[in-house]
Amino acid sequence: MGQALLAGLIDTFAPASELAVIEPLAAVRAVLTETFPAVTVSDRAAPAVPAVLAVKPHLAVAVACGLPDVPRLLSVCAGVTTAALEAVTSAAVVRCMPNTPALIGLGASGVAVGASGNEDDLRW
Repeated sequence: MGQALLAGLIDTFAPASELAVIEPLAAVRAVLTETFPAVTVSDRAAPAVPAVLAVKPHLAVAVACGLPDVPRLLSVCAGVTTAALEAVTSAAVVRCMPNTPALIGLGASGVAVGASGNEDDLRW
């Protein structure tokens, strides 16, 4: 789902050169670099930059806990509540649940802002 969302972001939201992907596994970083050559691919997140959390749900809280100080965190992790993420980060947390047709750009998403967020975070 993460790679599909990245492709969608590039097609509709931001140029690839303005996006970065954080991937701890070197082999996966190599694939991402080849697939999305203009995207910055690294093993560490940058502080003060909004982040999208697209990991397996059982890893979400641990990964969020390890992020530097990010202003906003958009989670697409199924079953992980905004409260669980807010407990480990100071970011404004927004949760988004895309449906399967989102993989081909024809889906819909449910979006909710956590207690730490506001209307600006929701619009973002």
